[in-house]
Amino acid sequence: YTALRQALRELGYAEDGAVVTGDIGCTILGMHPPFNMCWMEVSMGASIGLACGLRYAGIDKPIIAAIGDSTFFHAGIPPTINTAWYKTDIVIAVLDNQITAMTGHQPSPSSRYTADGEAREPVKIEEILRAAGINRVEVVDPYELERTKEAFVEAIRERGPSAIVLRRACSLVSRRMGERRRPSVVDVERCTGCQLCIRTLSCPPMSIADDGKMAIDPNLCAGCGMCIQVCPVGSIRPWGEGDD
Repeated sequence: YTALRQALRELGYAEDGAVVTGDIGCTILGMHPPFNMCWMEVSMGASIGLACGLRYAGIDKPIIAAIGDSTFFHAGIPPTINTAWYKTDIVIAVLDNQITAMTGHQPSPSSRYTADGEAREPVKIEEILRAAGINRVEVVDPYELERTKEAFVEAIRERGPSAIVLRRACSLVSRRMGERRRPSVVDVERCTGCQLCIRTLSCPPMSIADDGKMAIDPNLCAGCGMCIQVCPVGSIRPWGEGDD
């Protein structure tokens, strides 16, 4: 959602200049500040159908359907085929966190293991999108903010259906599986207290210290590096030697 907001701003759209439909799951977190982007959610798979319906109804704005990976497998493929068949001008954004995250962390077909722990080759969502007839499909890592923003810019400019698969394992699952990324730390000498990072990301490890500078709790930080990318003065960096 951070990358999408930046893309819309770059294309000259106001905060309400695009419509984002959501599905039950992590996608609806975009309803909350600071994003305020996900306009509606109804049921599993509905985001793509709603997006198509709004376009058919004459909405003349960018329309982005946000859907999670497990929801896409469950009920998102039929409306994807409809989107491709009628060449509907929407962007399908699949948030592939490789797990059924919002409702219990059960494996999905994009996970690398089944419910009973057996290893599996994950089903590639991009291959299903292309097989359904979506010709413009891009896969990005949402932790790479600039590249993700560019992907949204290109998809929104596209006339007709397009899709972006935003692939990055849920950070809770990554930690559980033993992955550790260096947390971010604030250089208080360089921090100006502009609070752009927390206003852009609203990230739980962030807080405002008594002196108005930013602080990041290393025990909560997942090390995604998004705050490093949005800080305008370069006051945030990965945790390194000498940090305590």
